[in-house]
Amino acid sequence: MYEEVDFKFDKVSFMIKLGIIIFLILCVAIVIMIFISKNNNNDIFNTNFKTMKEVSLNYFKDDKLPKNVDEKVKLTLSDMIKNNLIEQLKDKKGKSCDEQNSYAEITSLEDHYELVINLECDNNTKNEKIDIKKEIYYEYVKVEKEYSAWQLEKIEGENVESKEELVSVSSFCKNKTSNYYFTSYIDLNLKKSYTYKVKLFGLPNGEIYAKVSDKGYFDDTLHYYSSYLVQKNLSIISGLPNYNVTVPNIYVYRDSSLKSSNFSFSVDSIKKESNYYYAYINISVKNANNVKPYYDRTSKKSVYFIPFYFTIQYTDPNECVRDLTDNASSYSSYKTINTSDENVTLYRKFELKNNYDDIKWSKEKSLEGYTQTGKTELR
Repeated sequence: MYEEVDFKFDKVSFMIKLGIIIFLILCVAIVIMIFISKNNNNDIFNTNFKTMKEVSLNYFKDDKLPKNVDEKVKLTLSDMIKNNLIEQLKDKKGKSCDEQNSYAEITSLEDHYELVINLECDNNTKNEKIDIKKEIYYEYVKVEKEYSAWQLEKIEGENVESKEELVSVSSFCKNKTSNYYFTSYIDLNLKKSYTYKVKLFGLPNGEIYAKVSDKGYFDDTLHYYSSYLVQKNLSIISGLPNYNVTVPNIYVYRDSSLKSSNFSFSVDSIKKESNYYYAYINISVKNANNVKPYYDRTSKKSVYFIPFYFTIQYTDPNECVRDLTDNASSYSSYKTINTSDENVTLYRKFELKNNYDDIKWSKEKSLEGYTQTGKTELR
């Protein structure tokens, strides 16, 4: 029922076929290995290029950008390595990329920058152009405040600061002076001492601080004698003898007046009584040497005049300023009175001034502590 077939193994044919199969397998393997090697090499190159591109984009910002149109800035791979921007780039074989012909160069155009990145590693070269849109940058200048001193008086208007604080406060009252020319008279019966009470005119009615700041004698010039005759700002309340003598003229007045060698005097306490101030004067007569007495026909007395002047320094209560005690240096010609600690509101004014030593450029539309100058740039 079945027919037997005589099968003979052809060894030569088998070997030929096997050789062909092995050859084909080797060819495919070689092709695959070449492909893998090439791709692996490309991966390293592309990674190097990507790294160089990122470094270049991060580097070319702000002051590293060219300022003027058509201006170029070039950064070689060698520059990047020297400035520690990037590590040395190598290919698969460990060979360094060309550090001089590999570079990044940026050019400033009208409305954008053109960045060219070029990398050369062995037989691989890649060049890419990137357009970077320019942004508006604003110039800013630092704004600083210049303050006035704190003061009690309220300040109206803008740029004013205030605070509540416990401080020392004083009244600073303006010092004024008033000159007084005094003349008494004595007869030939010289006594050693005389006391007078005089009423002072020309001083404020309110409470004042008053003291004698200067005093002196009349000399032989007519200035003081004339001032006495013209300026009648005091009156003798007590101390004069019970007769009156009138000064006849300025020359007799001078010639019959005791001088500094003939007497001494003091102006003692100044007191307020009712609405007027009074001074108490003490005179000590030494002699009448070299002075010719004047004979007064009315009183029928020969007399000597005793003239002198004194200056009273006083504070005017209507010209007092209430201010911080720390500001006393501003009131050098004032008298300080009524110092106390008080809870008060203090005020000070400030001016905004631009510090042109502190300039910044920013794409932000506002910067805290700075103000725009009006200048802008495309970057």
